Amino acid sequence: MIVMHRKIPDQLLYLETLLPRNSSDANLFEQYQRIKAGYTGECRVDREWNDIFLEQEHYLFHDYQITNQAKFTHQIDTVFICQSFVLLIEVKHIIGRLDFETHTHQFIRTKSDGTQNVYRNPIDQIGTASPFY
Repeated sequence: MIVMHRKIPDQLLYLETLLPRNSSDANLFEQYQRIKAGYTGECRVDREWNDIFLEQEHYLFHDYQITNQAKFTHQIDTVFICQSFVLLIEVKHIIGRLDFETHTHQFIRTKSDGTQNVYRNPIDQIGTASPFY
């Protein structure tokens, strides 16, 4: 049963409003593409849940947000809860080879053209956001 449905991120709506007025701003367009790709990937995974038949009672919380004791907000793409376990899902839509660097808590994406980008490790992202960790 889906308890919380995914909503379009406010930031995506803001960028869609700003882009026509600032069409020459390459940084704004890049930010829009990144957020749009993330949301699209999350929606794709959400559709996959419809193909899964589970006899066991379960609950899905899409786009789950919590605030910790220090008043910092953390977002988890999907939380799956059943009687046996809790599964936290962080969706990443990334093309290329991924190399995880545990000592720097990062991963490096290498595209087919050789360009590299460094990102924060998604495993750490879930670990710090989880009230169960």
